Amino acid sequence: MNEGTVEGTVGRKAAENQPELAGPAAEGREPEAERSCATVRETCAKTDDPGWPEIVLTRMEEAATTASWRLVQSQDVCDQAQSDPSHEALEAVRDLVLDLRREIAMNTHAEREILLQLTQCVRKLTMEVRDLRYAFLLAASRKDRKRGLKTLSRLLHG
Repeated sequence: MNEGTVEGTVGRKAAENQPELAGPAAEGREPEAERSCATVRETCAKTDDPGWPEIVLTRMEEAATTASWRLVQSQDVCDQAQSDPSHEALEAVRDLVLDLRREIAMNTHAEREILLQLTQCVRKLTMEVRDLRYAFLLAASRKDRKRGLKTLSRLLHG
């Protein structure tokens, strides 16, 4: 294969597939990929070793073409998405964000209330246990109180 033929074919295919591209992007090659292909061809021409086959160089050029085409295409899509956000879409997104914030705030408030109620219940139960222990101690006979707290504590703890 002749190198001019390969470059011409790749350039024509890129231009046919992507008529909206112009300049160096119309050929679809990135500068680094073009330089690397040229460097490989020069090295092969200087040495007696045949080096890489022409088909490999063609694949490298096609890969460079495909990468730049995808990059340009993705930039176009991003520009379109940023250029025309509809008013209804913006309002819908704002409403969703506000609803989400409201729901998060309500859930955290509800969780705080539940924690406060649980804390109050634990305090109330602690006070009741203290009162019951004191009542049990007072209800014990004089003989039990003289024996000491060891027997009473055994009774209280089970």
